[in-house]
Amino acid sequence: MKYCLTFSAVIVLVTFGFRPLLAVGTHPVDLTGKWALNVDKSNFGKGPKPSCKLIRRIAYEKVDVKVTDVITFESSVEQIRAGAKIAPAVVSEHTQTDTYFVSTDGTERFNTVGNSLKSTSTGRWQGTSLVIDSTYTPEQGWVVKQRDSWTLSSDRQTILVKIHIESRETTIDQTQIFEKRTQLLNQPVQDCPLATLGESTALETRNC
Repeated sequence: MKYCLTFSAVIVLVTFGFRPLLAVGTHPVDLTGKWALNVDKSNFGKGPKPSCKLIRRIAYEKVDVKVTDVITFESSVEQIRAGAKIAPAVVSEHTQTDTYFVSTDGTERFNTVGNSLKSTSTGRWQGTSLVIDSTYTPEQGWVVKQRDSWTLSSDRQTILVKIHIESRETTIDQTQIFEKRTQLLNQPVQDCPLATLGESTALETRNC
């Protein structure tokens, strides 16, 4: 099963110094609104460009950040297991909605991405950037750790998301560009990319 790594967060082996926490319920920048991933301006490192579209809605709920990702997958041919056999099958266009919460005070939050991928994450403001550390635990395969850093541009029209992913099999670094949805009302939404961590890893990061 594939899972879209729109849920940004990552644990790296280096310890970063964080500034003192802000007062409860306060946020240094406004990330709220609806955002669309711009693939052409993004850099997915080792990951290929995927055949899906991603719209992200961000809202604040006290110290938490509520994120809703709406992912539209184009029609494709995929390998489907039927009993002991694996055969190609056409998967029609479909939409997946993932909603998850990220704290901004270092408190753990537990989420489910896709149908069954479990994640544990913590978030903190580092200056005006939201840094999120997450651990993904698939039903099969290796644990995946990820750190995201979300930074709002000075004109408040773009969120720069830097992602570092680590698994037993590989490491991946990506830079994703999300643009304010109001800019894109008359333009088609870009395809969103996917970073594959390996067939033996249950988390095949769909490029969204």
